[in-house]
Amino acid sequence: VYRYQGLTAGATYRLRLRFLSDSAERRQRVRLDGQTVIDNLALPDDEPLVRVLDIPAAAVARGSFELTIDKLAGPNAVVSLLELFSTSDQPLRYLTLTAAGDLAGHIVGQVSGAEGQPLAAQLTINQPDDTVTISGAASADGRYTVDVPLGWQTRADDLLTVTARRDGITGSATVPRCTLAPPRLTPLPSAPAPVSLDGAWQLKTAAGEMAVQVPGEWVMQGAKVAPNETVTYERRLTVPAAWAGQRILIRFDAVYSEATVLLDGQEVGSHLGGFTPFEVDATNRVKPGVEQTLQVRVRNESVADKLASGTQYAAHPLGGISRSVHLFTVAPAHLTRLHATTTTLDTAAHTATVRVAWALVNQSSASPSQRLTVSLTDPDGKVAARSSVGLGIAPESAPHGAFDLRVADAQTWDPEHPRLYTLSAQLGDSPPVTRRIGLKLVEVRGNQVLCNGRPIKLHGVCRHEVDPRTGRSLRDGQWRRDAELLKAANVNFVRTSHYPPAEAFLEACDELGIFVEDEAPFCWAGNDPANLAVTVRQALEMVERDLSHPSVLHWSVANESQWGANFDASAKAVRALDPSRPRIFSYGDLDIASWHYPGPKGPERAAASAKPVLFDEYCHLNCYNRHELDADPGL
Repeated sequence: VYRYQGLTAGATYRLRLRFLSDSAERRQRVRLDGQTVIDNLALPDDEPLVRVLDIPAAAVARGSFELTIDKLAGPNAVVSLLELFSTSDQPLRYLTLTAAGDLAGHIVGQVSGAEGQPLAAQLTINQPDDTVTISGAASADGRYTVDVPLGWQTRADDLLTVTARRDGITGSATVPRCTLAPPRLTPLPSAPAPVSLDGAWQLKTAAGEMAVQVPGEWVMQGAKVAPNETVTYERRLTVPAAWAGQRILIRFDAVYSEATVLLDGQEVGSHLGGFTPFEVDATNRVKPGVEQTLQVRVRNESVADKLASGTQYAAHPLGGISRSVHLFTVAPAHLTRLHATTTTLDTAAHTATVRVAWALVNQSSASPSQRLTVSLTDPDGKVAARSSVGLGIAPESAPHGAFDLRVADAQTWDPEHPRLYTLSAQLGDSPPVTRRIGLKLVEVRGNQVLCNGRPIKLHGVCRHEVDPRTGRSLRDGQWRRDAELLKAANVNFVRTSHYPPAEAFLEACDELGIFVEDEAPFCWAGNDPANLAVTVRQALEMVERDLSHPSVLHWSVANESQWGANFDASAKAVRALDPSRPRIFSYGDLDIASWHYPGPKGPERAAASAKPVLFDEYCHLNCYNRHELDADPGL
């Protein structure tokens, strides 16, 4: 869709469209202001095709028109060049604007005119249903920051529309709602201990009902599920009576690939994405001390499955509650975020600065005044740093901030010395929450990656979560055993192809000393505008879960996918959430270059690269020749 504004009344306008297709399968329709002007246009393969349209006088008098090109057949709709000619010597008048969420509750951007000059303008921000609007303004330099209400900062995979207006001219841009704040993955409390919901569940399908184990894939447990069928997992659940008056949350480490969670038949949350965690707040549906029915409706086939190429890659449906589930409780005012990154490191003086980012929410009408205290304990059990701040927490608010902790006698983390500190945070009298972290500073200098000031060389492998009996759904102990075997084989680097692993694998790599490329769940994916929000959100869920793991060396935005607006937005959101690590994309131009199958001269070419180069796929095993494996399963 292309929108033109600022046409001069009384002038004549003509639009020339040039098409160039890499396939003879494309057929398209062209519409002006919703009316079909070219129908069933067949594009030849690798030959230019030109069409000319006269813009109707009514559109010129109105000062604007909209051009739409629809796909009728083929992979997508294309147009290679648009040229607008006019009898007027006046340029078009229009506004352009940038808009992005800053992950801190604001939309930020800039408004510009047709010549690129910054302009002041009035702004409105709309949700998809347009029932509520936020107003704002861009200053004389075109820049703006608009506060977004807490109620708008949800996990919904939709877009907010920002519209700028000045002198009767408008411009608009969209912002994925998920970029307004980090995904909420509440740090699990130390007390009361979370309750595991792993174990026996009932699986209800169109073919009948059977008992299955969670975590697990249904196909690996003998269930017959038709493509696109939605199945129901069900179990009985009793929330402890002592949890009354608290917030009741359920954490799903992963459900493949589209899930809706219900309690006594009432929806309490949903999620799209098969390899990233999510949590639902069931407080308003819970009856503490009373047995209730917990259900999860799951569908394997979804846009998330398509973007991950998950079923295609594994050659079987991955559907199911594939990773662990926990029930836990927190106070109405509680921490929602706790992460630590190393921002400065002096290896000569053995000192470091650790930035501790925190966020909390008050889901009550009270206004408690509480002290937030954070402490860092070194590998020998000694307190290395501590800080605190008093907070007056307004009702229904979500304050956030950061501490900079100065650490003396810093013991750094690297694969040869996987030293772990313990980060603890306590809000008021609530039980503390903890994370294990490492003091590690990653830098890109020229074509080298440095860890703690020293260049690194990676001896690595690509790893899938896979077991011949359970598929992509592993069980206790398998993650650490994998890491132990890799470490024993002198591997110091693992690429989690092509999705984030279970967190237990990262914990093992933290302890044993293995660098990790944490890869977002996108494989052979494109940039359909309809998938912008779900693309960005899943990447952010990966980063938010894994940000404090010292084993994570860099983030992979996608595997062997098409660079475009979706992945550009995703890469920027990843950088905003974690500026401490480099990013990679195959194939795209980020902080580290990704080269697949570079051949014998790859190292020679890489030495001349201006960026660090990673051969993150170099040599295939025989896993892709499935017919050969059928004929000789011992191969």
